Amino acid sequence: MRQLALAMYNYESAHSRFPTARIGDEFPYSWRVELLPFLEEQPLRSRYDENQAWDSPKNLKWAESIPWLFSCPSKDHGKRTPYKLVTGPGTLFDESSPPTLNKISDGATNTIMMIEDHRAPVLISDPGGDLNIDEAVKLLCEMDPRSAPHYSDSAFETTYIGTRVVFCDGSTGIIGFNADPQVLRDMFLCADGNFHQRDSHLIGQTVTIFNWSAVVSFSIYVILLSLPAIFLFREYLQRSHGASNHASNQSELSQQAEARRIHQ
Repeated sequence: MRQLALAMYNYESAHSRFPTARIGDEFPYSWRVELLPFLEEQPLRSRYDENQAWDSPKNLKWAESIPWLFSCPSKDHGKRTPYKLVTGPGTLFDESSPPTLNKISDGATNTIMMIEDHRAPVLISDPGGDLNIDEAVKLLCEMDPRSAPHYSDSAFETTYIGTRVVFCDGSTGIIGFNADPQVLRDMFLCADGNFHQRDSHLIGQTVTIFNWSAVVSFSIYVILLSLPAIFLFREYLQRSHGASNHASNQSELSQQAEARRIHQ
């Protein structure tokens, strides 16, 4: 996502604005197609046919050549991408005005531009493959931790981190779990005056789930590994006890023999 953010800023430097979410009237296509030259994919961009619909056979075949930068390294979606802009009234990509940096009066650091949606990935040319604010808030607030694409594993627990986002200053962050829906809504709006200063890379919380099956499996493994040692120790004790009894018997016999010798 960092490379996509950098490409968006390179596009802005060249055109004094970001690409609009939908490009073209008769045959609209996605901003992702327009961004390709800034991802060093000019040859691929030149093969897209703007005189046909994005879902025409020719352009659908073209969309199979998805650049790796539109693929998430944490979760494979084949020929589709999870990266989407947040669009609609009040957002940076509100169609009523061009998406320029001057439009972001709430601060580019505090305004979300792009999120990842692993529930419904799209072809990179799909002009309707973005999210409005309500859809984005619902996606982030109803996310099941176990379906989160980003997590870290240890021996007995898994920490689910959340969903990555790109802010309008080009930085990336994480929307964790239990984030305030109103805070998220405000962060999608670029000029409503209700901005929330970020104080960390993470908004919301991570969720750690204890892996009881791993604990049980490890316990069984330790028990099975210990069984030979237990049997060997038991045999050692039995032999030691037998040797001790034999020595005791021998001592007793010696004492009896000595007593008879003295008596004689």
